Parts: sequence; C-alpha cells; structure tokens
Amino acid sequence: MRIPYKSNDYGCGTAIAILLIAIGLLFFVNWIGWLLWGAIAVAIFSLPALTYWQFWGLSILCHILFVGSKVSSNSKD
Repeated sequence: MRIPYKSNDYGCGTAIAILLIAIGLLFFVNWIGWLLWGAIAVAIFSLPALTYWQFWGLSILCHILFVGSKVSSNSKD
C-alpha cells in the first residue's frame, strides 16, 4: 500500500511574510544598537553621536572587519 504524498506548499504569502519579519527584525535590532550607542558610547567615551544610517554603516563595517567571510580554513596541506 502506497502512502500518499503530503505537500507542504505554504504559498508565496508565507515566504513574503517571513522575509518582511526578517527585515523588520534587522531594523529593530539595529535601532536598539543605535540607542545603546547614543546612551553609552557618547556619554562614557565622549564619542560623537551617530545618525541611524551612520550606525547602519558602522554595523556593516564591523561585520566585515570582525566576522568576515565564513570561508573554511581546513586545508590539508
């Protein structure tokens, strides 16, 4: 006896909803970081206040510099 295949087709709406939630979460997390920068870095270290978009650029730059690419260095030479 053959078991019928159950499709898990959620449609395009679910993919769009997940994408919008991910983008919204990214903006929210960056907003929290911007608020923390304004509250802590400016007051303690006398660093300049940043706009939201300057903080975005700083976040991207830090990600490039400190996280970098996920290239594996497991060479067997």
